[in-house]
Amino acid sequence: MKRRNKTKKRFNMRIRLLYSSLTFIALLIGLYCVSLSYSQNRSSDSDSSNLDKPCSDAKFKVISCHDGDTCKVEVLGVSLNVRLADIDAPELSRKKSIPSQPFSESSTKKINELVGGKNVTLIQLTTDMYNRPIVEMIDETGRNINITMLELGLAEIYQGSRKAQPRSLEYVKAQALAKKEKRGIWSLPVSSYQSPYEYRKANSKK
Repeated sequence: MKRRNKTKKRFNMRIRLLYSSLTFIALLIGLYCVSLSYSQNRSSDSDSSNLDKPCSDAKFKVISCHDGDTCKVEVLGVSLNVRLADIDAPELSRKKSIPSQPFSESSTKKINELVGGKNVTLIQLTTDMYNRPIVEMIDETGRNINITMLELGLAEIYQGSRKAQPRSLEYVKAQALAKKEKRGIWSLPVSSYQSPYEYRKANSKK
């Protein structure tokens, strides 16, 4: 019995190592063109239209989005989670004792309507503490999904530490428009509004 358990554990370990290796290889291949695209974008700041030109080798299929700023995508038959750069969507609670944030379900529903099951181009800016790629997501029409979520008032600019990127001003303008029009989260009373960042801090130990 002990020998069987040891054999089973070794087998499971090999499967996990194989899966990890395949994921890593797929990530390297898939994000090679993503990184190349970003480098090309940075070197062509004088022509902002170049920022949304799709890179044909960096096509990812969106399997689904867990919430308004995190999606699972597939490349070369391997799936991985990506985080949309510089935006923060209302949080869906994972605990019954803690209510979800207002507009969290609307945000999740909308991003799935926009990109769920569709091919997108990803421009990687960095990675987060969980080794998830932090990306800008561009749909097949050239629309920036990060900015779209801000314009709809279904996400806000991320309040934690972040690096400046070529389109930072566009993000600010998109959020300002949503605030002015009182769209989505900005329709809530100022006195009761809690950013997703503050929500996570307040509920992290509960």
